[in-house]
Amino acid sequence: MKEIRHILQAYSQVDWKTQKAALATVVKVHGSSYRRPGARMFITDDGRFTGAISGGCLEGDALSRASQIMCDGEPRIVTYDTSQKDGEEMAAGLGCNGIIDVLIEPLRRDWAEALFDALGRAADANQAAWVVSLLRCPRDFAPGVAAVFSSGQISPLRKFPAAAEDALSGRLHNLGEMNHSFIEGLPTDVGEFEFLFEYIRPSAKLYLFGGGYDMNPLIRLAKTLGWVVTVANDCPDRSDPTLYPEADDVLKVERNAMGTYFAWDLDSAAVIMSHNYNFDIAVLESLLRAPKRPPYIALLGPRKRFNQMREEIGDRGTAFAWVEVHNPAGLDLGAETPDEIALSIASEILAELRGRSAGMLKDKTGFIHDRKGEKDLSFA
Repeated sequence: MKEIRHILQAYSQVDWKTQKAALATVVKVHGSSYRRPGARMFITDDGRFTGAISGGCLEGDALSRASQIMCDGEPRIVTYDTSQKDGEEMAAGLGCNGIIDVLIEPLRRDWAEALFDALGRAADANQAAWVVSLLRCPRDFAPGVAAVFSSGQISPLRKFPAAAEDALSGRLHNLGEMNHSFIEGLPTDVGEFEFLFEYIRPSAKLYLFGGGYDMNPLIRLAKTLGWVVTVANDCPDRSDPTLYPEADDVLKVERNAMGTYFAWDLDSAAVIMSHNYNFDIAVLESLLRAPKRPPYIALLGPRKRFNQMREEIGDRGTAFAWVEVHNPAGLDLGAETPDEIALSIASEILAELRGRSAGMLKDKTGFIHDRKGEKDLSFA
């Protein structure tokens, strides 16, 4: 969501009376690439761009092509074969060893307003969103972004035959808990319409319980990552927003109510770090007793202290999922300073929320990036 917010900011600065703009989006990948489907650049006709579609090897050529496309007014899917040393659709010097389809489309003001208004609403609410792009169909429709879907609402950007609109609406309302992008052909009585369904993940929500001096490095790092940070304590002196200037919210909440006060979702992470035993154990018990828990719960401090809390809480009320608690908190990075500890904890949170093991990539077999639905995101 952070990159989307940057693109929204760039869009808001366009003077449509004197400027033109285009959007370049990675829509298919086969083999290796720096970015995955859904990576995008917002481009203006003065040569500026926000976002990225690669590690720097495709951007220059995409800018050149976007300039022509903005003049022609017709979208185009450009194929970059970076597995070859040269080729008709490839700029010189590429070496990612993959084949990448990039959709470049000129932006009309009315269409752009509808697109970015829908994305802006999702970003402001920090809600997941789906951006749907038409890739190909049997009728005379150009490729391009077709709709935005968020919070159960479809924001259509283009008109299609009624059968295609009904098929697309039905598919969007049956996404369930899916949280990865995919390509799917929707058959209709006028032929098959192939769409990229791109999942835009909301920013992670980090909740910090406590008031120690070591919280600000973690807050600072989380904000660099684009996360939303809330600090909560039940002590008025430690609930002063000036103590945590980079946090999005600072709240005074009773320690025994922490578990039910917040609306936990799949992008939530809770870290208990007051270093006050009575506060920490009360918050921990409140989190574990909550009807719905955040997927990541961490407690700073040594394992001996955590085991003492387990014994003290015992069997009160319900069976706790102790295995869910990360203690000691963070990855084994050899961290010692508050900044290093913050990196260790933030890395563990990211791995947990993304369902990764947090091992070294050099030891990983197979692909680096998540390949859920990969057969639907690459060339046949």
